Amino acid sequence: MLLIGGGAGEIMKEILKYPVESVDYVELDPSIISFAKKFLRDESFYRLNDPRVNVINEDGRYFVKNTENRYDVVIINLPNPYTAQINRFYTEEFFKEVRKILAEGAIVGFSVTSSENYLSKEQSLFLKSLV
Repeated sequence: MLLIGGGAGEIMKEILKYPVESVDYVELDPSIISFAKKFLRDESFYRLNDPRVNVINEDGRYFVKNTENRYDVVIINLPNPYTAQINRFYTEEFFKEVRKILAEGAIVGFSVTSSENYLSKEQSLFLKSLV
């Protein structure tokens, strides 16, 4: 499994509830991991030390483009693409790169913020533009 971003939070807890063999967790900013290990002495800290978790401090796009690994699951756990830094993970080019590292029958997951019961015109256009 490949997790891009946000692994110091609750998503890692959810992932590790299941019998995953390994999680390659790619985090651009090593200070996030340092912070978690220094200040989060709860489950978040221990999840990062789980032997199944391989923390990789690298740009997610660079990792996807250069890895030789194949993944059954890829989770892109990043904020909405409102900045150039994050927007580049929601492009057609990036999803083509992700496709190259998928194993047979693999899945890709990502989320964006939206209302549960209402989509404004702007939100609808935004969601349509992602894929």
